[in-house]
Amino acid sequence: AAINAAHQAIEYENKFEPYALYMVHLYKRMYNYQAAIFTYNNLIDATGETKYWKEIGFLHEKLIQNENNINNDSQLEKTKKINLLYQQMLQAFNNYEKHNTIDPSVIEKKQEILLIMGEKAEAFKEGERIVQLYPNDLNCQFRQAQLLYNWQGKNSAIDYVNNMIEKNPSSASCRLALADIHKKSNDFDQYKKELSKAFDLPGIDLNEKVKLINLMIIGNIPQSLEIALELAEKITKVHPKAPQAFSIYAETLQKSKKSALAAANYRTALKLDPSQLLIWKELLSIDKDLLDTVSLISDAKTALNIHTHEYNIAIDLALALASNKKHTEAINLLEKQLEISRRDSGASFNLNYHLAELYISQNQLPKGIAIYEKLLEAEPNNPYIINNYAYRLAEIDSDLDKAESMMSRVVRVFDSNPNFLDTYGWILHKKGLHQEGLEYLKKSLTINESLDVLEHTGDIYTALGNKPLALEYYRKAQSKGQKGKINDKIKNLE
Repeated sequence: AAINAAHQAIEYENKFEPYALYMVHLYKRMYNYQAAIFTYNNLIDATGETKYWKEIGFLHEKLIQNENNINNDSQLEKTKKINLLYQQMLQAFNNYEKHNTIDPSVIEKKQEILLIMGEKAEAFKEGERIVQLYPNDLNCQFRQAQLLYNWQGKNSAIDYVNNMIEKNPSSASCRLALADIHKKSNDFDQYKKELSKAFDLPGIDLNEKVKLINLMIIGNIPQSLEIALELAEKITKVHPKAPQAFSIYAETLQKSKKSALAAANYRTALKLDPSQLLIWKELLSIDKDLLDTVSLISDAKTALNIHTHEYNIAIDLALALASNKKHTEAINLLEKQLEISRRDSGASFNLNYHLAELYISQNQLPKGIAIYEKLLEAEPNNPYIINNYAYRLAEIDSDLDKAESMMSRVVRVFDSNPNFLDTYGWILHKKGLHQEGLEYLKKSLTINESLDVLEHTGDIYTALGNKPLALEYYRKAQSKGQKGKINDKIKNLE
């Protein structure tokens, strides 16, 4: 109706341009780009306004997008239609440029079309027009260098960038462009040389250096990683008071599997800026990977003093303290953290879980069981809480009927979880139902032959009086790293 009204207005008021533009607007809203192009063509014929050729060009891009989304035609037919649209789009832009001032957006679009059409020489010419328009915009020249690399090869691209360097000898960006060409051609010696030159120039700041090193280590290319490591170490010397310099060096060391050195550099970064929570988390993660509980305790204590509400740090610290036989300190820490994090339900849940485990490990059974009951009240269908609670009850031979009842519901739903099957089988064994328990442990072993389940299976065979099979499973557990108590069990049976 609106389009009909616009047609009538053109006829009666003889004002073509405003109503035609209104019609174009309506056609665009209706995604009828062909009709919009037709209207623009009529508008150009009626008014001689050649500026609308640019709009026609960009509307062809919409038609191409539509054509790409249509699956009715064969691939050959679709390709033909799209190629024709690209040619019409290019012609529209050429028509625009015959009568109007230079428009960079038109030139860039023409270059894009020519590249799609495989006309690399013509695309390069369009790129040079952009370079002439923006002689100080090196990104335009970098795009030209990349085009040359893909079109004429490495040497032409290098010559082009060297020419840029002659005109801009202090430009770090030019050196980076040259480095990128060498990287593309797998010439890592030249890549490293040009990167080092770029890093020595004043035109590249620390943040850009960090960003570049990050890009180098993401790809996990060994040669790039070696170069990143050398450059990252270099920036710690150039920027000795910048925490991000030591942080990126530490990250590069970590990627290179030099964890102890990485930890040392993370600590240097944190001395310069202790507020960096992400760096603290990386450091604590390395401490855990290295099984360095002494450093973990020291680092976690410092981190928690600064980031008092980070309950995960408190949990890491408590577990490290417990592993060093400082159970009372670990319990006090979690109780204090619970008070700090009392308004955070997620934090409270996790802290309570670890606190319950610590209480039970220290034979403070009523406290531990009370917390587990509280956790189950909050999440009655959480299979992991049920499993851990039931297993703990079995370990202390307490309320085995309740443990069996809880776990029977879990294994009915999660019948292929090896940990749940192990817990249920262990509870049945503890109740004297050795044969029934054995079936669940065997099923668990078919899914994952873990050390604990192998030991439990040996225990059940011992209870059944089957020494050969008990020894077989104890030795399997022994081969997986279990030594102390397994050795004692083997000696008792031999």
